[in-house]
Amino acid sequence: IDNPGVEKLLEDKADFRQMTSLLSSNKLLQSIPLKMRKYMAGITTTERYKPNSLIRQAGQEIDAVDSLVRGEAAFMLNNKDNKYQPIGKLTPGELAGDASALRKATCPADIVAVSETVMAHIPLSCFTNVVEAYPPFKEKLLKHAQHQRTQIMRMVAKMGDHAGDAD
Repeated sequence: IDNPGVEKLLEDKADFRQMTSLLSSNKLLQSIPLKMRKYMAGITTTERYKPNSLIRQAGQEIDAVDSLVRGEAAFMLNNKDNKYQPIGKLTPGELAGDASALRKATCPADIVAVSETVMAHIPLSCFTNVVEAYPPFKEKLLKHAQHQRTQIMRMVAKMGDHAGDAD
């Protein structure tokens, strides 16, 4: 209480440990050495979003790999009535935008906060450095990116099928 500088240092250390733990809980990131996860944790920032806030816009160039820390967020597409339709929820600790470390990419759909949400943003340059420095992770990320792409295409196709049913 008498030394606010020490209190701030302790809070920062606790935040760093919490971020390292969050990154370590991700199945994809578990394969990289702890030292690299700590490197990412030290650069990662968090941001709070109110319900129905836009986190990422479809077509926006990806500048960070996002991870849901708390709350609910979903990938959304506008339907023909210009209303959001969810195409997939983000789960806590799941990464969004990670494939952009392999090639320049844009956000495939809007990411919207469904409830009060906290997102972690790992700068793309940091994430790309880890991918390049650790080849086994790059191989895993390639497989993961292909799986994600397939899931998104299925969801979009399913949306198109349902739109045809309404006509």
